[in-house]
Amino acid sequence: MKPFVKLIALLIALMLLAACGKTENAPVAEATPDAAATQAAEALPSDVPEDELVVATPQSTEAPSLPPTLPPTPEPVETPVPTEAPTPEPSGLIDWEKGGFVPREETKQEELSYKSDNLNITITKYEDDKKTFSDLAVYFVADIYIRDIECLRTAASNSFTSHRNNQTVRKIAEREHAILAISGDYFGHNKHSLVIRNGMTYDLKTRSDFTDLCFLYKDGTMETMTVDEYDASTIRPDVWQAWQFGPSLFDKEGHAIQEYPGSQINRWNPRCAIGYIEPGHYIFVTVDGRQDHYSRGLWLYELAQLMESLGCKVAYNLDGGETAVMYWNGGVLNRPYNGGREISDIVYLIDKQN
Repeated sequence: MKPFVKLIALLIALMLLAACGKTENAPVAEATPDAAATQAAEALPSDVPEDELVVATPQSTEAPSLPPTLPPTPEPVETPVPTEAPTPEPSGLIDWEKGGFVPREETKQEELSYKSDNLNITITKYEDDKKTFSDLAVYFVADIYIRDIECLRTAASNSFTSHRNNQTVRKIAEREHAILAISGDYFGHNKHSLVIRNGMTYDLKTRSDFTDLCFLYKDGTMETMTVDEYDASTIRPDVWQAWQFGPSLFDKEGHAIQEYPGSQINRWNPRCAIGYIEPGHYIFVTVDGRQDHYSRGLWLYELAQLMESLGCKVAYNLDGGETAVMYWNGGVLNRPYNGGREISDIVYLIDKQN
């Protein structure tokens, strides 16, 4: 049977040649696989069993076509969401939120408070019926936050070089458009006194009758010192205010002084004091006194204890007695002894616009 197999293979080869080429005389008719298979089957002997026949299927000579290559699908990229640049907090002596400031357009003044982008003032009236102090005491505490040191100012009745023409706290405050004001150190009472006000130096000589000095610096810090510790040649160049009245109410460790030997103003009196908690945070205190059945006033050690209880790190006594006045919102807030008296200077607050 092998000869027959070879014959079939030969026929298939001839058909492939006929499909792929041409003769010189005439084109060769293209043979289809079905026709070639039929011719090969007819040429086989009839006695060959069908299961022994091997039929070769012609293979295509054309290269298989490949599917087009597609570029890889890029990974999806998230589109960044634009974010607004954070609004910087306005700079100042104390943090905006800590100071409780508000935008200028939201400035608000109420009965005992004032709030703006530069100032935050809250005043509280206290009436002590011998619970804390040795006798009746009515006093006013102004809790003050400022962003700009220029909001805390001083003003003279006439000028800081004049010792004449004293005026009331109210009159000076109204002239300066003050929001809050208290009595100063009465620098005009003596011919010479340490006077540095609003950054300007007027007099570097000290008084002999008051031994303690108080300095407020442009960075918002405050310190006190004795006249013996003071040296005009080494004074810091950034002094914003300097007062000479006193005494200082705290010791060097920042605690209330309990004894004031030799002081002529130690006993019950109307009081005025300034306190320092941190740069930009201050306390004004005015105590009514010398008024039976209303307020007798405070001893110096009681004033010192009060300032310490308010959180002050530095505290300094200013001119009191009849001069002890707190001006607020166009009028006098406390009840001064004998209606108050005229003075040479005040300490006050003004809302300085940036």
